[in-house]
Amino acid sequence: MILRSEQLNHLASEYQKRLLLSWAAELRWRYPTILDGVGDQEVIQVIKTNWAEADRLEIRGEEQIWRYVCLRFDMLGIAGSSYRLSVIASILRNLNWPGAKRLDFIGRHVIRS
Repeated sequence: MILRSEQLNHLASEYQKRLLLSWAAELRWRYPTILDGVGDQEVIQVIKTNWAEADRLEIRGEEQIWRYVCLRFDMLGIAGSSYRLSVIASILRNLNWPGAKRLDFIGRHVIRS
């Protein structure tokens, strides 16, 4: 079976739409109080924005991007602790470490500490 480029583009576009809807539903389940009253399109826009930020931070792959999106919501729970937020920002900007290592470190030593 041979697929034309427009068919592949359509397939990729539909896959991304379904992925965004799936992630939006998962975020609503994980963070019900944060996303209470927020529309689906707004949640999807937040995901897209965080996806673009993850790309700039060299965090790649769906699993790692998903972890980054969840980290952004976890950070809302520690708002008010400017020191911890600045530590997270510094770690994320350290491009000497792979994205997965940065996310692991933040999860183990900053968020859960």
